[in-house]
Amino acid sequence: MPPISAHTLRHTGCTRMAEQGLDMKVVQYVMGHASVGVTMEVYNHITEKTRVENEIAKMDAVKIV
Repeated sequence: MPPISAHTLRHTGCTRMAEQGLDMKVVQYVMGHASVGVTMEVYNHITEKTRVENEIAKMDAVKIV
């Protein structure tokens, strides 16, 4: 098994939180970032096509009155 650094574990954990849709301000707090911009830029990856499809479905579900 290749060596895994603490940084790799931290990055993976934060990426998984973002993938699960956790509030980015909460993730920012958990990670200890001074700015939510850092959290968004570094960890908010779009890793699966299904994630994009889920977000589009949310937009489609909004009913305009």
